[in-house]
Amino acid sequence: MAEGIEYEIHEWPREVTIIEWQGESIKKNPTDHVAEYGAWEVFKETVPNIEVRMGAILSLERIAQDSTIHDKGRDHVRVMEILCAYIRENAPAVDTSSDPFIRLDADAHYTERDSEIGKIELWIETLREPRTDIALALKVLGLRSKKQIEIERRHIDQVGESFKLNLRRTCLRRANLVGMNFENAILFRSQLEGAYCNDTNFSKANLNGAQFIRASMARANLSFARLGSTDFTLAIMDRVDLTEAALQFTHFVESQLIGARIVYEPEGVVPANRVFFINSKLQHALIEGDLTHGFILKGSSIEQVAFRNATLPSEIGENSVLSRTFGDATTPLNTQLLRPKHWPDWELPDKGANSFETEWRKWQAKHDTYTPPPKPQ
Repeated sequence: MAEGIEYEIHEWPREVTIIEWQGESIKKNPTDHVAEYGAWEVFKETVPNIEVRMGAILSLERIAQDSTIHDKGRDHVRVMEILCAYIRENAPAVDTSSDPFIRLDADAHYTERDSEIGKIELWIETLREPRTDIALALKVLGLRSKKQIEIERRHIDQVGESFKLNLRRTCLRRANLVGMNFENAILFRSQLEGAYCNDTNFSKANLNGAQFIRASMARANLSFARLGSTDFTLAIMDRVDLTEAALQFTHFVESQLIGARIVYEPEGVVPANRVFFINSKLQHALIEGDLTHGFILKGSSIEQVAFRNATLPSEIGENSVLSRTFGDATTPLNTQLLRPKHWPDWELPDKGANSFETEWRKWQAKHDTYTPPPKPQ
């Protein structure tokens, strides 16, 4: 160093490449390398053009309707297939491993759900409704005319089966399906938590593994539906029709089924297995079938329930509980259960002045003073 002269020595800084996505830096590992360097570029993330998509869906609806009127439905089924595929691709079932509660299936026991009811209620409020175009596509499917549905029934595929709406493994959480028709539809393992299904027709539908947690299902038609491992925890199911539904590991935990019709083990159908009515409200429900195998009523309210053509297990409850139900001679009682005095000792007819339905309603209205009708001579 020369006298009176100062030098500053700087080390050239190490060059660092920073990559950002959606406003946040992406952290690189020490072993990561950028394959190609170049000028900074900005990419726009595209979003679905909802208006265009909705216009396309409405055009498809018009094609299906016109086809039904003018060319015997030649294009109707094709349009329904396109809309179902659109929903499956744009609203697929999501991973539930991060949900804050235990999912129930054929291997899970209902007791695992008891302490999680509060978590479920709070979680339902966080769910988003389906995107607008998905909601519109569902509406087009669910509000098909009788003539359109008849065309679908006549459309037989190569294996001899009629056309079915295929919405398997879709995410329809909080969807509005009120009053819509999904008879015979395939909703296998679909997610309908918090969905609005009042007056919806799911008759003969494949709902195996579907999740109806905290769904609104008043007066829904589930007759002949396949309900294997279906979860109805916290669902509101007043006056729901479960006639001859296939019940296998079906869960009704804290569910409300006031006035429901439940035909549990109809003749000619595979017997139900492990059906959990846990802490459920079954007041005013009509229950038919053999309840001695796989029918669990733990903690459920059965006041003013009617039993017809039923076989009751001894553990169904104390006689004081049974005395607040209705039945006739079609429901035999074992020696451990005393027959309530207001139960007619003969088989009430299906119709007429003394029909089962009529007498049941009379007893409900005036159960303190009700007198069963004498057997006709």
